[in-house]
Amino acid sequence: GCRVAVDVENEISYRGRARLTHVGIARGYDGDARAPDRSALCVWLRHRSGAPTFSHEGEKSVRRALTSLLGNPRVAKVMQNGSHDVDVLTGAGLAPVENYDFDTLVAHQALYAEEPHDLAYLASRYLDVERWKEEVKGAGGLGRAAPLVVRRYNCLDAATTLALYFHLEREIKMAGPAVAVLFRNKMRVNALARRIGARGLFVDAGRLDVARVSYKERLERHLGSMRTLLNDNDLNPQSPIALRNAIYGHYGAPVTGRTPVTKSPTLSKSLLPRLRPYLAPEGRRFVDTYLEWKASAKVESTYLRAGRRDRNGRLHGIEILDGAVHSLFSTTVASTDRWVSREPNLQNVPLGEPGDDASNVRNIYRARSEFVLVGFDFAALELRISAFQAGDAPLIDLFGRDLDLRRRGVPKAERPDIHRINASVTFGIPEGEVTKIMRDTAKNVIYGLDYGAQSERLLTTIRGNAEDAGDPELLRAAYRLTVVDIDGMVRNWFASHPQMAAHRRRKVAEARARSRAVRGVGLALAPCQEYRSGRRRWFLSGRAPHGSWDSGGDRRADPEVTKALNAPVQTEASIIFDETVLAIDEDIRGGRLGAWSEEAERGGGCAGIVVPLHDAVYLEVLERRVREAVAMCRERAERPRAPSGWVFPIDVKVGVRWGDLQ
Repeated sequence: GCRVAVDVENEISYRGRARLTHVGIARGYDGDARAPDRSALCVWLRHRSGAPTFSHEGEKSVRRALTSLLGNPRVAKVMQNGSHDVDVLTGAGLAPVENYDFDTLVAHQALYAEEPHDLAYLASRYLDVERWKEEVKGAGGLGRAAPLVVRRYNCLDAATTLALYFHLEREIKMAGPAVAVLFRNKMRVNALARRIGARGLFVDAGRLDVARVSYKERLERHLGSMRTLLNDNDLNPQSPIALRNAIYGHYGAPVTGRTPVTKSPTLSKSLLPRLRPYLAPEGRRFVDTYLEWKASAKVESTYLRAGRRDRNGRLHGIEILDGAVHSLFSTTVASTDRWVSREPNLQNVPLGEPGDDASNVRNIYRARSEFVLVGFDFAALELRISAFQAGDAPLIDLFGRDLDLRRRGVPKAERPDIHRINASVTFGIPEGEVTKIMRDTAKNVIYGLDYGAQSERLLTTIRGNAEDAGDPELLRAAYRLTVVDIDGMVRNWFASHPQMAAHRRRKVAEARARSRAVRGVGLALAPCQEYRSGRRRWFLSGRAPHGSWDSGGDRRADPEVTKALNAPVQTEASIIFDETVLAIDEDIRGGRLGAWSEEAERGGGCAGIVVPLHDAVYLEVLERRVREAVAMCRERAERPRAPSGWVFPIDVKVGVRWGDLQ
C-alpha cells in the first residue's frame, strides 16, 4: 500500500505560537525501500516574515490538496515525533490526520529505549546519508538559513523518515511479537496523549485568584521577614550577590568553596541547609525564611502566574484556554517509557500545607459542571514488581495480606501501612516509633534501591525530594543524614529481605558477565533483559565499581549498571500502566460511561481521562456514573497480569476538586 512520510517546519510567532511554514512529503510503497534523497516534495507556505508564498486562491488550492492527502485513511502516514507535527498541522487548520500509524521515534524507543531517538542519530545508525542538518546549523538555524536551504532540509527530513520506516518496521518484526505489541500500544498511547491534552483540566477561576493572592501575600511576608532580619529594606533575594553577602558577610557562614572564575564563595539552595548549623539563631531563621520564600516563589511562577511564551515557544506559567489548562503529555521523553507532562508539569503540583486551603494549588483544578473527578493510584507498584521478580517471601506475604484485606472491603485506616512497616525494618525500630519523616526517608531508600541506586545517589535523591517538597523541617532532616546512615539503613533492609539482595547481586553479575567491550574508548556495554517485552537493553558502563555492601551490592556502582537494574522494573510498570489506561479509554469510547464522541470529549462534554501521570490516573465522569467508573477502574487495573497472574491493587478517590479527592 501507499505510504507517505510527512515532516513539518515551523517558526515561533511573536506571540510564541508555532506557525507552519513548510510541509515535506515523501512517498513510498510497502516493500519498496527508497533512498532518503529521492521523491520528496516541499510545500512552502510562509515566508520568514509570516507572509504567504501563494496567492489567496493558490493557498486555498494547496490547503485543499494537503487536507485531502492528510485526511485520506487509505494512505498510511509516517512521521518522526509526529505528536508535535500533528499539533502544528492542527493549529494551521490542516487536521485531522488520518491513518498516522507509524512514528519512527516511537518505533526506535520501543526497540532501544536507552538510545537517542532524534532523526540525525537514527539516520547515522541506519542509513548511509550526508549530514544534512549541519548545513542549517552552520547557517545559524532555520530562522536564518536561506529559503532554498530550508526547503532542501525539509525534503531530506521527510525522505529520511520514510527510509527509516522500512528499516525500523523490519527490525520490529524481527524483534518478536512482544515488541510489536509494545510498539502498537505506544502508538495508541501517543494518540491518547494528544486527546487528553486537547480536553484539558478545568480551572476554577475564583480559586485561582484566591491562590494567587495567598501566595503573593506569603511572598511579601517572607520578604519582609528577611529584610527585617538583615535590617536591609532593599534586599532582593533573587540576587545571588545579595544572598551571598547576607550569608557570608552578615552572618559569617564558613566558605566551603569558590567559583572557578571570580573566586567568589559558592552558594546554592542545596548548600544552605548544610551551612545552617554553623550560623547563629538569627542566621538560621534567615535561611529557613529564604527557603520558604524560594519554595513559594517556584510554586507561584510555575503554577499560578499567567503564562507567557519566550522566543523559543516555551511556556512559563500556566495558559488557560476555554477554561482549562492543556498540558502536553508524552511517553517518548523518558527512557523508562513513563508518562510525563509539561506546560505545566502536573506531576509536581503541590498539595500545600495541611489546614491551609489557599495553599493547595491542586484545588484550582476541578471537574466541570455535573462532572466529578475519579482518580486511582497503583499501590506500591514498582516495589510489588521487584518483590515478585525477586521472589521475596516477606514482601510477597505482606502484599498478599494487603490484597486480601482490600478484597474483603477493609478500610485503608484499618489495613497495615506497608511503607511504615518497611520503615520500621529500615531504621530498626518498632513500627509505633516511625515518624512521617522517617517513613518518607525509608520509602526513598527502598525505592532508590529498587531503581538500582547506591548510598551517595540515595542521599542525593532524599535531599532533592526534600528541596522539591519545600518543607524546611524535612529539608533539615535530609541534610542531617550521612552516607553512613544510608549504609546502615540498606544493611537493615537487605538483612530482612535477603532474596531482594540476592536478586540485586544476580542482576549485577549478569550485567557484568555479559558486558561487551567497546574498543578504543575504555567503556563496556552492560545488558539487561526485560521481563515481558523481551527487549535486551544495553547501557554504557564506564568503570568498575568501588566498595561493597555485605548484603546488598555495590556502594558506588557504575551509574549505567544501575540503569540496567532499573530498566526491567520501570518498563514492566509502564506496560501495566499503559495497558490499564488504554483499556479504560476503550471502555469510555465504547459508551460504558455514557455517549462518547471525540468532539464532545475535546469540549469536556462526556467522560474522559484528564491526567495520567506516573502511577495515577484521573478521570472526569458524570456524577451519576461514579459507581460505574469506580467499578470499571478496579476491573481494568486489578485484573491478573499474564503470564504471571500478578495482581496490582489500586486506591480510588472521588471528588470535585483535584486536591480534595477522598
